Amino acid sequence: MWTPLTSGTEREMRFHRPEQDGLERRVVSPQAMEEYFKDRDDFLCFRHVTFSRSIQSLTPFPLKTSLENLHVLKVVERFHRNTSKPVTEDVAQRVFLVPQMQINLTYHLMDHRTIPSRRSITKPKDDQPFTEDMFSTFQVQLVTDSTAKIASKTSYTLD
Repeated sequence: MWTPLTSGTEREMRFHRPEQDGLERRVVSPQAMEEYFKDRDDFLCFRHVTFSRSIQSLTPFPLKTSLENLHVLKVVERFHRNTSKPVTEDVAQRVFLVPQMQINLTYHLMDHRTIPSRRSITKPKDDQPFTEDMFSTFQVQLVTDSTAKIASKTSYTLD
């Protein structure tokens, strides 16, 4: 059941039995769509899709549409922490920048860290092969007790 909100151009749908795919709520407007999930096997909890504002449609919510007609600019997906994976392999957020053909991954924070690890991948155009410059990684250094002790025993002096 669609429930109109204040502006009349935004619609919210709530699903009271999200057993199939975990979808609990969907909010749709001409410029964006937000989806909220619960209890999914892949730990997906939120998805935000941004559409091009320049595209005008006769109906604000077409029932049948192709992906090409949606003009997706950006997709943001957020995930709950999966404790069965190492934190360095557990993605917290995926951002798909569709026009730039780029994917940005942000990993969950390690204990006592304030900056997450990140990875960026740019898809090659046409038939070009993947090259090293299409990958960018920022990896937070995992410090164990033994490496911390070594680092604390090392001292430097200026002469």
